Amino acid sequence: MQDLTKVTRLELIDHTPCTHCEGKCWIQQDEHLKPKECPACGGGGVKGRQVIFWDAYKQVELSLQDDGRTLKVFVSNRDEQS
Repeated sequence: MQDLTKVTRLELIDHTPCTHCEGKCWIQQDEHLKPKECPACGGGGVKGRQVIFWDAYKQVELSLQDDGRTLKVFVSNRDEQS
């Protein structure tokens, strides 16, 4: 596994299709008007960043558990020495 001791930011990015526009990026509010950019995904078609965490005084640790089926992310205070 890679050395993660310098990691201070965690991002969880969801690439599943937006449930509001079904991944089409646009929604049709009225059949006589132009489609509008989906407000839920910002026209990206996916949910995108769901969690953004940044703190220089915290550390992020990853742990694979349950025979590799579970990835756990732990955030804790960074040791003063790190």
